[in-house]
Amino acid sequence: MKKPIYTLDFQLIVFRIRTNFQLVMKNYEVLKLEFKKMRDSLVIEQVWHKGLPHKLDEQIFEISRHLLNFLSVAEAVVDANRILINRNFTNHLFINRYKKERDIRLTYNPIVQFIEGLRNYSLYYEPLVGNIKPITSFPNDRIYHLQDIIDSKYLLKRNKLLRWDDWGKKGLPYLKKLGDDIEIEIIIDEYINLIKNFYQWLFDNLKDEAQ
Repeated sequence: MKKPIYTLDFQLIVFRIRTNFQLVMKNYEVLKLEFKKMRDSLVIEQVWHKGLPHKLDEQIFEISRHLLNFLSVAEAVVDANRILINRNFTNHLFINRYKKERDIRLTYNPIVQFIEGLRNYSLYYEPLVGNIKPITSFPNDRIYHLQDIIDSKYLLKRNKLLRWDDWGKKGLPYLKKLGDDIEIEIIIDEYINLIKNFYQWLFDNLKDEAQ
């Protein structure tokens, strides 16, 4: 088998790819902490039970800020690692396997295209700011009293997102299938699982290349 043509030391290439991947995971962990904080009983008491509107505004701002950070880093890392691998595996069979797996797992995946479109929406159309919806134990989350609120969800409005016209061939159909209120945390969790599975494949195959 033809040996790869490296322009960097092999271990350095893997280190850079892994570091980029860890940037995504770190931003994901920070964002998840904000989602978790939104559901914390003390925060729910301050925001809803005591009816402090500035606390609600703070929560929306922090989640929106970390969401944009996550989206920006996630897409930047996909591009950075793609360029890194393309430059350092020239004329080697691995590049063909990599491109095939990347296209199947990421490039043409509707969730990945949606996340990319969400990043573009935030950067090129308007700031991405959601709303926090109170959740109660009653049907349809009807609120009889502020003390009835037991949980919160961060939601994006589908009709606002549809104003952006660059969601990709699979990102747009995916968006149209979502409900009017989009619980973005669930989609991001699904996206992270796709990313983790892809990088597990990548690191396993890079390990084989080193042998």
